[in-house]
Amino acid sequence: MPKTSRKYRKTALTLFAGVISLLMLGILFHGFRTFLYRFFSDFFYPYLSAPGDLGRTISDQTMLLRSKHELVTEIEKLRRENQLLMSRFTVATEAQIENRELRQLIKLERKPGFRYIYTTVLLRDPLDWRERFIINCGSEDGIRPGSVVLTGSRVTENDTGSIPAFCGIVREVSRHTAEVITLAGGEAAVSARLESSDAVGFINADAGAAAPGDMRTRLNFLPANREYMAGEPVVTAGFEKDIPAGILIGHITEVLGGNTVYDNRLYVNALVRPAADFENIRFLVVLTRQ
Repeated sequence: MPKTSRKYRKTALTLFAGVISLLMLGILFHGFRTFLYRFFSDFFYPYLSAPGDLGRTISDQTMLLRSKHELVTEIEKLRRENQLLMSRFTVATEAQIENRELRQLIKLERKPGFRYIYTTVLLRDPLDWRERFIINCGSEDGIRPGSVVLTGSRVTENDTGSIPAFCGIVREVSRHTAEVITLAGGEAAVSARLESSDAVGFINADAGAAAPGDMRTRLNFLPANREYMAGEPVVTAGFEKDIPAGILIGHITEVLGGNTVYDNRLYVNALVRPAADFENIRFLVVLTRQ
């Protein structure tokens, strides 16, 4: 029995010594390999870097040998190439924005009883840039006076993306074109409803009270006994025959009146930031009754 115990102990010690030896060999090998790598890297670095240094030196000397005229010509060529690349990038960015806007208009939820006509802006007067424009569809396409016009919004209230929004109303129609008046001009009046407070008012019912140069739209005749919050969505109420309910108009920014004894006790007004981007209107959808 003691002999067997000594035999097992000897075997265990041998295995332990073997494991320790392997670990030591691994450590020595790793250290030796690191040493050799650093040594040969430092030793051969001047020889390996010489071709690169020589190439840069030749390039610098060649640059010094070129005349000023050649250098100016080369710089002008690079400048033109840079301008070309920038213009291509701008075109690609604009195409991406147009693509996104078109996809949003195409995915527009359909209102029962209405026909959707997709069109674009044909003509805009610089003096009335935000107030009115001409579209390239007319009576032959089914456009009628009073039809509602939608466009992509600049952003949602949370700045997450563009959605279709109320832009304006068709005022006059010819065979192939139509004139659209926007909410920005104060001429396009429409009934509106506040989604949160469920109050009803009228956009541009008192357009004469609008402040000159203010980009916001007036929402008039709101009940004075309600609580209104900034950022509250404003949508169409659907009182008009050719304008369906639920189309986004904008968001309230400020409530006017109702705070003093001189104010109207029945109604207050509000300022609405339109959701439509009147400065950059391109693609439109006209809704007409079927």
